[in-house]
Amino acid sequence: MRAAATSLSTEGGSLTITSAAGKGIDCKDDLVIAGGTYQIEAASHGAEANDSLCIKEASLQITSGKDGLHAENDDDASLGYVYVESGSLDIESQGDGVSASGWMDIADGSLSITSGGSSEATPGSNTQAVGEPPAQPGAQNGSLGLGGPGQDSSDAPGFGGKDSPSQGQTPPSGTMPPAMPSGEALGSNAQMPPAAGPENAAAPSDTSAVTGSTEDASDTASTKGLKAGSSLTVRGGTLIIDAEDDALHSDGDLSLSGGELELASGDDGAHAEGTPTVSGGAIAISTCYEGLEGAQVDVTDGTVTLTAADDGINASDGSTTKTFGPQPQRGSACAITISGGTLDIQASGDAIDSNGSLEITGGTIACEGPTQGDPSILDFDTTGTITGGTFKGTGAAKMVQTLTTATQGVLTVNTGSQQVGATVTLKDEAGAVVETWEPSQPYELIIFSSSQIKPGAAYQVQVGDQTLSVHAS
Repeated sequence: MRAAATSLSTEGGSLTITSAAGKGIDCKDDLVIAGGTYQIEAASHGAEANDSLCIKEASLQITSGKDGLHAENDDDASLGYVYVESGSLDIESQGDGVSASGWMDIADGSLSITSGGSSEATPGSNTQAVGEPPAQPGAQNGSLGLGGPGQDSSDAPGFGGKDSPSQGQTPPSGTMPPAMPSGEALGSNAQMPPAAGPENAAAPSDTSAVTGSTEDASDTASTKGLKAGSSLTVRGGTLIIDAEDDALHSDGDLSLSGGELELASGDDGAHAEGTPTVSGGAIAISTCYEGLEGAQVDVTDGTVTLTAADDGINASDGSTTKTFGPQPQRGSACAITISGGTLDIQASGDAIDSNGSLEITGGTIACEGPTQGDPSILDFDTTGTITGGTFKGTGAAKMVQTLTTATQGVLTVNTGSQQVGATVTLKDEAGAVVETWEPSQPYELIIFSSSQIKPGAAYQVQVGDQTLSVHAS
């Protein structure tokens, strides 16, 4: 279906679109889908708009040979955006699930997306079991001795038009995109920007078949779940994404502040070329190569549970070669900062890897890595500090980096080879239990820090049938 004018608005009703040679819906400027039920089957994009694509209170089921939803503007970087206020999207695409050359904002709604051939279509990315070395971890150089410091040897109601945010910007948290030029909020009698567009363009009340447009299908396929050119924001809703490439991808910043996300990826669970920020919501990444990746990773709140074939969290700007240990001359702009939230990381590479610094000031972090190969619990190039929160990690003792602190102690303990089911119990000098847990992977090393651990104080670590005496650093 091609818009007769530059913009198109649909509201209510039921519509079936079949396009055997092109796009399901093709709109030159702004496309608003406000209510109604739509079934789209297209050889190319399911629905495309040049300036903006906005959805509210609509139900869309899309099967597409390219992207499910696609907004792209090559002339104006502030356009080409996608905004989902509410509704239901069920997308099975051979390309990206939803793609925007500009920003993308998911305020609410229910999204179920399978892109490409799903996460299982990426060879080598998730073929090894958790606890085995990653299939493609990159080279790691250098080695540190067994053991750790301190261990004894005996032990918008309306949708915006061309007044939308500039490149790299999304509406502030808690706000909607700017109102349409007409000033009307999108609802009944929905209008599309600009004013010259057709008003009250409703979908037919009866289900009908419509033949779509035709186009050249030679473009290189991208197979991400959600992909944004400038910034990607998820503020709410329920997202279930199974992607051959990244589940969430932004060429700028990525903000996750709400919603329930279930992600499976053949590459990264959530990737940003700039800063990925987690400030709320519940994010579960069941399979991926790397879980959360960007140049500067910032976690302030929310819940993140992930299983990764390589690194769990990785700060990288893509310009460095992966090595192990302090590299003060490289990667200093990269950083991982954790000030709140709950993170549970199962990794077959490094649990947390920063090609720059690592700073923990709050939150609850549990990490498990493998004992085979060269991966480590922590890997950072410059500094790794903790001044608040709780960190517990288990993994290999071959290559060891641990945290430094000025406010709370850190226990770094070589336990020897331990199998799954070997419970860890930490006790203070008086015999009071500080922490106990049962790692789900084999391990050789423990790193633990919390406000209960005092620098320089003595502790006992019980692992299986052995008791180790250690001092906190």
